[in-house]
Amino acid sequence: MGLRFQKRIKLFPGVRINLNKKSFGVTFGGKGLHYTINSKGKHTASAGVPGTGLYYTKSYGGSSQSAKRSSGTPQGGIISGGENPNWRKKKLRERTWFIILWLILFFPVGLYFMWRSGWRKEVKIGISALFAVSVVYSILFPPVRPESISIEIPNQQAEYDINQEIPITLSVMPEDAETDSIYFHTSSLSVDVDDNIISTGNTEGTYDIYAYYGDVKSNTLTINVVDFEAREEAARIEAERIAEEERIQMEQEAAEQAAEETANSEGNNAQVAESQPESSLNLVWVDDTAARYHLKSDCSGMDAAYQVTIEQAEAMGKTPCGRCYR
Repeated sequence: MGLRFQKRIKLFPGVRINLNKKSFGVTFGGKGLHYTINSKGKHTASAGVPGTGLYYTKSYGGSSQSAKRSSGTPQGGIISGGENPNWRKKKLRERTWFIILWLILFFPVGLYFMWRSGWRKEVKIGISALFAVSVVYSILFPPVRPESISIEIPNQQAEYDINQEIPITLSVMPEDAETDSIYFHTSSLSVDVDDNIISTGNTEGTYDIYAYYGDVKSNTLTINVVDFEAREEAARIEAERIAEEERIQMEQEAAEQAAEETANSEGNNAQVAESQPESSLNLVWVDDTAARYHLKSDCSGMDAAYQVTIEQAEAMGKTPCGRCYR
């Protein structure tokens, strides 16, 4: 891919310069109707209704027509005379891009190289007259210098997402002061301001922005830029971590409670076991008809057996069972 260059410079209302790598042009008019002349001799007239997409364009002249000629002599281009520019190597000061560059950087030098080049005479006169008119216009109608500058973000938020565009409202006093030469300063290169639009970039942080014109400085805006998507993902991961910790803690508490209940149950059983032998040894089984007392309720086919102490059984006149007390 070759190197491309294109730039538009507004001289004053209704007139702008169009620059590219191979040609130089001037456009007169505004939306709906304009007329353009470039250094190759091409003339373009356009008329239309803004906002409808309907327009009419007509072009004539230029190198596209002369290129079809077989004589090899440019007709209507920026080179005058019968010499074919391809027959000799151009000097640097004769090259179109070099002349345009100096017209941008320092127009007096650019005009000097232009008049020493092989551009067509009418093009030279037109460009020189254009610069002369722009100089006279700037002298007679100098731009009004802003005395104060104010910037504001409508409905400013506490935080903005990365790669977000934020509109800025720019106000100057007096109201007719020049605004084309007002520039913006940001505290970081990751944040940019172009055409009163802030581009937050892709880096989180807190950034300061202000506008200035010479030594006149505006108020400072501060914006906080965060990655909303990354924040939501981090919050989700944190919530999952907390939920997992709570689950583990609940399981541990349940295990500890179960262990405590088991220990209490075993302790109670031990207490029962310790207290039971003495009492259980003193209890025997008897019924109202049998003459003996037994250690088992089903011994000797007792009917309606029930438990009493040995002392009670002996008081009832009963004696030990021979099978139970061998």
